[in-house]
Amino acid sequence: MWQAVFASLNKMQPNGVGNFLANLSIFIEE
Repeated sequence: MWQAVFASLNKMQPNGVGNFLANLSIFIEE
């Protein structure tokens, strides 16, 4: 679920924000 949400946000937000969200999703998955 989180990966789909962050992937969709990553397409809408600047790359820096997308990278932050990707790292956050990894933290949540752990």
